[in-house]
Amino acid sequence: MVRLFARWRGLEGELIENAHPDLQRQYTGHEAAYDQVLEQWTTPEFADSIVKACDYYCESTDNFGRISPYDVFPVEFVAIDRIRREQGQVVPEINHPVLQNPMMDVPRQMPKSEHDDLLECVVQRCKQIEPDLDLS
Repeated sequence: MVRLFARWRGLEGELIENAHPDLQRQYTGHEAAYDQVLEQWTTPEFADSIVKACDYYCESTDNFGRISPYDVFPVEFVAIDRIRREQGQVVPEINHPVLQNPMMDVPRQMPKSEHDDLLECVVQRCKQIEPDLDLS
């Protein structure tokens, strides 16, 4: 998810250069499914990589138990869908149970929330720590 966020915000080179060792880890087997999605982002094999990542999602949910609500809310696939649409890229139609999940139907535009004092404190603290952070 960190690499996906970095790609979306155009920070992938910076992330790789300054990455924590956990982000530099090379995954193998089914765990490499998400790496393949990013590696095949602009190739014809992208749809196949999504299917493999969906299969891995199902396997890891059954075997390792994800922390709720991520066992039923496939946030990584919602993010992939949204980022590809924002980038003007094709979002392939894939018939997979993970993607047929009603939780995938997230509104394209979220309603504005009321002012939240706690959120405002968090935003201000983030800006203190990282003044160039764009939170818009």
